[in-house]
Amino acid sequence: MDQDRPYDQGIHSGGMVMMDMPRIAILSAYDEVCAFLDNSLDGTLHYWDDTLHTYLQGSAYTFEFTTESWMEDAAYLVDGNHLSFKYKDKGYYLNIVEVEKDELEIKVTAYGLVFELLNEEVDTYEGKSMSFESYVKAFNYEKSFDIGINEISDKRISNKWEGTDTVLKRLYSLATVFGAELEFVTELNDDYSLNRIVLNVYREHDDDHQGMGQNRTGEVLHYDKEVTGITKKSDITELCTAIRPTGKDGLQLNKLSGKKEYDSDGNIEFQVSGNNLLAPQARDRFPSLLKSSKNDRYIVKIWSYDTSDVNVLYGQAKAELMKIMVPKVSYEVDSYVDANIGDTFTIEDTSYTPTLYLTARVTEQEIRFTDSSNSKTTFDNFEEITSQIDQSLINAMQSMIDAKRTFEVNIISSNGTVFKNNTGSTTLTAKVLANNQDASGEMTYQWYKDGTACSTGQTLSVFAKDITNTVAYRVEAIDANGTVRGATEVTCANVTDGNSSHIHIAYANSAEGSKDFSTAWFDGAMYFGVYTDDKETASETYTDYKWTRIKGEQGIQGPQGPKGENGAKGDKGDDAVSLYIESSNGNVFKNANIATILTVDIYISGQLITDSTAMKNKFGDYAYLQWKQKEEGAKEWTDISSSDSRLSDNGFMFTVNTDDVNNRIVFSCELNY
Repeated sequence: MDQDRPYDQGIHSGGMVMMDMPRIAILSAYDEVCAFLDNSLDGTLHYWDDTLHTYLQGSAYTFEFTTESWMEDAAYLVDGNHLSFKYKDKGYYLNIVEVEKDELEIKVTAYGLVFELLNEEVDTYEGKSMSFESYVKAFNYEKSFDIGINEISDKRISNKWEGTDTVLKRLYSLATVFGAELEFVTELNDDYSLNRIVLNVYREHDDDHQGMGQNRTGEVLHYDKEVTGITKKSDITELCTAIRPTGKDGLQLNKLSGKKEYDSDGNIEFQVSGNNLLAPQARDRFPSLLKSSKNDRYIVKIWSYDTSDVNVLYGQAKAELMKIMVPKVSYEVDSYVDANIGDTFTIEDTSYTPTLYLTARVTEQEIRFTDSSNSKTTFDNFEEITSQIDQSLINAMQSMIDAKRTFEVNIISSNGTVFKNNTGSTTLTAKVLANNQDASGEMTYQWYKDGTACSTGQTLSVFAKDITNTVAYRVEAIDANGTVRGATEVTCANVTDGNSSHIHIAYANSAEGSKDFSTAWFDGAMYFGVYTDDKETASETYTDYKWTRIKGEQGIQGPQGPKGENGAKGDKGDDAVSLYIESSNGNVFKNANIATILTVDIYISGQLITDSTAMKNKFGDYAYLQWKQKEEGAKEWTDISSSDSRLSDNGFMFTVNTDDVNNRIVFSCELNY
């Protein structure tokens, strides 16, 4: 009997994340392996409709899935047995708590953490100036875990708990008292049985402490790319612009009446008036319309705090007022991001004006191994950093983005690069691509003529009368920080012997032409040389040629910004493939003096492919390039045979000479796989 199983191969279009489908062990109540769920093997239980739901609090997790109930191994999926697996180098150990079964399918729900933490209870307890670890020893009767990292080991706190709680609930309460975050780390043995559970204790996440996870704010998640939507909600229904606090025995702020605090511009930010603490700037932005006098238009909150010290009462009242005198802002993000619980990112949304920048923390993940398109990340702890953001921070974030870009420099000629009898001219234009986007306007340029600096600017005018035989023009693209991002060069020739002149091309693997010199093309050639004379036979002397690199040099990549550890990233799915043809000597020639090499560049998923070996590695052994040509006046394209002597490296290079062009011709190239 065979059933259809609706699981995919895990390619998620929102960020293109490839999900691994882990092998899941089914263990007895005594931690003995009974069977496996493995979607990669026939004859084993397969699973689908699965969700691994992970949470920030305690790094807790649940797992549910559906599998075949009619297979023999399904008998081990019963309440009280365990599941264990590894995903992204982390161990997961769960208790099966609910099973729903019919004649075809069985739905299983399992909770993480050992059973004792979920069900074992602790009684009323009062501690006097105890450390976190001391409290844990008092609660953890069954020694269910070991304490690993402890960032609050120096704290001592007194506290009392009334009634009974589960061990897990009491631990979460203890973390709240100590201002801490808990992370339970499962360590498995090689046979999938439980080795131990380690409890890591971090200082609670705030401006100075990361807590669980990694600080990855150097990584920017972009709207409509890594994140698919940001909804911002602003609510002023509970906003107040003044507070009237009361302490013990009727203590109020009238002893501090007249006290004022000023902002950096010298304007009053807070002031005490009678028993009220006022926020004048918040009042001016959100005035109450129920008052007749402008100076009275405060919205007042009545509030109490347990203290006998008026200065403490003032400080606590001010802290409360700062929270309620601005609108409550919340954000919802719809996306899945390959990250760990607790990781903090920067999110950019250019659809807002001005651009919205947020720091956001991963607090929940719903990971679906067999249907990754429905995986989801929940972010919280949002902090908007746009409206009052310092421009230097925006610049810093942009610098981090720019530093990861790679640059390619090309030269475009308006009138070819070969002239005759000192007649003609051309304009050379530098073009810069950054990650396949035009970045020419972001650069300054330095031109060189045969190695000597000759001009700046994006364009350079070249005149035939200034060229004796050949000249190499080189351009460097320089960013705003003065860093050379890339360079390339082109050779211009001036032919002087009329119809008796011949253009000769040779190939080599060094810039001066001495290494592997040959007048015939060979695979792997990095440079080509050009020279002109009145002889039909090409010279065998490499110094007669003016040498040019076949492809422009790859620009440098900027320094990598700080980054936390990521899981391995899978191959991307059906990404767009782009194919570009470049000409080493332009595409316009004069007086039949034609000599150029057309080269092919293929881009996919940020990868540049420039030879047939890399093409076949990426697209398979059957991938090939098909060149075509259309002469002036022709209505149809003509295929060029793959065995054509003009083609090299399986079509990645196409040598064009005088005999190939009669007035005008168009060449095209297609990738087939």
